Amino acid sequence: MATQLAASQASGDARARLALRRHFTTSGVHPYDEIEWERRSAGIQAEGGQAVFEQDNIDVPKDWSQLATNVVASKYFRGQLGSPQRESSIRQLIDRIVLTLRRWGDEEGYFADPTEGDTFEAELTHLLVRQKMSFNSPVWFNMGTRETPQSSACQPYGALISTPRGMVPIGEIVEDERIGLDVYDPEGVTQVVAVKANGQKPVYRVRLRNGSFVEATADHVVKAVHERRTAPEWMRVDELRPGMRMHLHPHRAKVVDRPLVAAGVRQDIVADTPEFTLNAIDERLVSEAALAGWLQADGFVGQYDHGTNRSLTIEFMTVNDEEHDWVTSHLDVVFPEIHRNVRDAPSKDEGLRIRRIRMYGEVLREFVESWDLMPRGTDIRVPERLWTASHDEITAYLRSIFQADGYVSVRRQNGQENGRVAFAVISEQWAEDVQVLLGVLGIYSRRFRKEEKRDDRHDLHEVVVGIGSERARFAEQVGFVAADKQRKLLESLSLRGLKRCPDLREEEIVAINPVGVQEVYDIQTESGEYLTNHVAVHNCFILSVDDTMDSILSWIGKEGIIFKGGSGSGINLSKIRSSREPLSAGGTASGPISFMRGADSCAGAIKSGGTTRRAAKMVILNVDHPDIVDFVECKATEEKKAWALGEMGYDMGLNGDAWQSIQFQNANNSVRVTDEFMLAVEAGKDWHTKSVTTGEVMDTFPARDLMRKVSEAAWICGDPGMQFD
Repeated sequence: MATQLAASQASGDARARLALRRHFTTSGVHPYDEIEWERRSAGIQAEGGQAVFEQDNIDVPKDWSQLATNVVASKYFRGQLGSPQRESSIRQLIDRIVLTLRRWGDEEGYFADPTEGDTFEAELTHLLVRQKMSFNSPVWFNMGTRETPQSSACQPYGALISTPRGMVPIGEIVEDERIGLDVYDPEGVTQVVAVKANGQKPVYRVRLRNGSFVEATADHVVKAVHERRTAPEWMRVDELRPGMRMHLHPHRAKVVDRPLVAAGVRQDIVADTPEFTLNAIDERLVSEAALAGWLQADGFVGQYDHGTNRSLTIEFMTVNDEEHDWVTSHLDVVFPEIHRNVRDAPSKDEGLRIRRIRMYGEVLREFVESWDLMPRGTDIRVPERLWTASHDEITAYLRSIFQADGYVSVRRQNGQENGRVAFAVISEQWAEDVQVLLGVLGIYSRRFRKEEKRDDRHDLHEVVVGIGSERARFAEQVGFVAADKQRKLLESLSLRGLKRCPDLREEEIVAINPVGVQEVYDIQTESGEYLTNHVAVHNCFILSVDDTMDSILSWIGKEGIIFKGGSGSGINLSKIRSSREPLSAGGTASGPISFMRGADSCAGAIKSGGTTRRAAKMVILNVDHPDIVDFVECKATEEKKAWALGEMGYDMGLNGDAWQSIQFQNANNSVRVTDEFMLAVEAGKDWHTKSVTTGEVMDTFPARDLMRKVSEAAWICGDPGMQFD
């Protein structure tokens, strides 16, 4: 997997190389060997003098302050306190970060050769151990550990999200902005609170032993375990390996359909309301689904461009009276007035009566196209409309295809008894879809490939319902048209030792393969989790905002819901016009700093995930935004207010009056800088800020002056950080 990712990201390597050279270090001399180290203890006390944290015998650079030692040991050392796995040295902490980045650089082709990688490793180690720079807290918390940071959950358009209404493509959720949509997560139902299109990215398919799969970007986070029945971890797709297992929830089924007509509701309202469906319309859709399934499994749909008959044609084939009655009863509902040509066909099996029911004409066009029935053979797919169709439509479709292309087997051999219901076809994608559609009904199945040795034949793809509890679900909800298959299905339920499929299965990963660059999409839920193809995945959201009041208020509202669920968010405010630019209706804009105050207050009022932890929030502004100086200094200015309040006797504790009365304390601010800006700093050149609305230059000042302001503000309060674009 790492090799595949490296190959995809290192194509065109010339632009990926960093061309690093040494500034602070010497080849052959480790940065740790250039400083003096000592052993000391770290401790933090509560206001009453009670120790809330203690760790002894810590390996620390001698010139580090005790405050730095206390903060790093208590906040950033990983591992259970008192255990052998607990970090106890600044060297361990820095190596965890630096060596992880070095490995990623090697794997993804950033270094021209090992010497350049050595330079990167040494220079970064020097900068960190000498405290010339520091990463933001999430890097220290997460990098190099198994506690994988939450990443943007990007999936391709067609990735199906498990919901109480059925399976909905993530791209459709995003494009329709279906905020408030109920979706399944590992605990039950949660709601979509934000959506985003993330452009084009490489996508990977993670295939599981039973045939289920997840398609997502490399940084997508999923729930996985290294071994069965161990504590699950959140892991990136590019950290997964065959043999690991993912959490599949097979019984998150479509809920019972709403009543067809609500009691006490006027019929004129019902007719105009999509929420309610009339009985006659529902009956027709069920019959259409049954006919569509039969045509795909044991029928013909086509139109010839030559010969005497060039009309659109559909043909059903049945092999007994029960199948014939099933098809004709649904034809009576959907096409009661259309002529049918019914003829018998010869059969070598005297027990079968094969009949072909053929119909012609443009009157069939709407039905054929709405159910996407023209593809044949290996191109057949489950009609997309079925993913969110009614329960009865889905069961009618499945009953048709399993009757036509399915079978039941019951085996009693050597004291063992087992049964299976199976559906076998040459279209791999159709079998894949049918497995997902069974999952919509909460029926667990497995999918297999039977290789065909003959060159002129296709491999056979089989969907099998084998576990006893799942055959019972199939019998209850789907069943068969013909009595002989139905009797055999019921016989399979009388076998000894029927097994039960649990509500949570740990499915083994069998392959991870690239499927190309695709448009990808992102949703955020209240719980921070959701199910795709019934597999548990995580999401942490990057919000976006436009220069309109509706968009700004929507951003603050979405952010609040995200914090309430315990997840984090990030946003770049550079699209909001500056405080010195005019409004179209007259007057001057408020600017992003003003709206940051409101968002900060909202974040401070919401306990993330219902705990005492503050919101996990990142705010970014581009370095050429006209309000960049105010952004750089805003948090340091507020910090000075807190110091003044402390000198007046106010409580300076983390949750004390001094900190609660100032602003910008709930976010990590970062300046997004470009190569152009950094080169201007290096060369001592001027830098220009530009109007958001017109692009005209608004300010000109030395780039080094702005860099100095960033450094001074960070020295005062830790913000802003820098994000390199």
